[in-house]
Amino acid sequence: MPGMFKKISYTAFLLIFISCSEQAPIDNNDKITIAVTITPYKYLVKKIAEDYVNVVSSIPEGATPHHFEPAPKLIRSISSASYYLKVGRYMEFEDIWLQKLKGINEEMTVFDLSDSVSYSNNDPHIWLSPVKLKIISKNILNALTKILPGESTRFRNNYNHFIDSLETITRHLKNSFADIDDEKKVLLVYHGSWKYFAEDFGFRQISIEEGSKSASAKEFREILNVVKKSNVKVIFIDPQHSRKSAEVIAKDLKIVTDIINPLPVNLLENFYSIENKILAYYK
Repeated sequence: MPGMFKKISYTAFLLIFISCSEQAPIDNNDKITIAVTITPYKYLVKKIAEDYVNVVSSIPEGATPHHFEPAPKLIRSISSASYYLKVGRYMEFEDIWLQKLKGINEEMTVFDLSDSVSYSNNDPHIWLSPVKLKIISKNILNALTKILPGESTRFRNNYNHFIDSLETITRHLKNSFADIDDEKKVLLVYHGSWKYFAEDFGFRQISIEEGSKSASAKEFREILNVVKKSNVKVIFIDPQHSRKSAEVIAKDLKIVTDIINPLPVNLLENFYSIENKILAYYK
């Protein structure tokens, strides 16, 4: 997803943002409002904090990041947030978004949830790795404990429960994928969102597009060779993008397309969904 946010109209955002900055925040209750960038992080915060905080996502569920422009109601909600829990590095949109927010709400405290998380090739999709999710969720726990220290015990219990669920899913997926031949463990995707997930489970990601750059003619020939050698049957695409280009390439490769979601509402359920999709084509 590197570059996935580049096409957002920042000028339109700024104009709307400034026009709404003087309006009252949406939430009138006593809960602290925490802002995040994408829906998977809203899910993570709610799993640990439950309903003790309001959580608002900069890019709401179902939005297409390439063309997303925030509505005034959403901007008011985000500008009222006392805290912002950021994904981390290599997300251009998030950096620009936070710069605007801090210009309006100087009191907003920002926590970086990527502390101690290792990156590869400037790939921001750390939330798609169960291994990295352990670190991310611990960083969320630490942030929430600082925000609401009186609820630290409840938050830690929820965190422990989430980690137990995450470890159960990780073991389950490793067992499910263990029967796939190593030569066939190639994850062909249109957008390069799944590198960390692939590494966790012994796959090799090959992507048609990295960021906004499509594969060259030489790279496409190499992809074709891998498809033939590994008997790849599917190109996985993101639901946030058009299928048209992927379907043209799939036709050339004589394979099909299917969807796996890098911005799920429920991260844990999404891992099971991905498992089912992979097993359908790789066994």
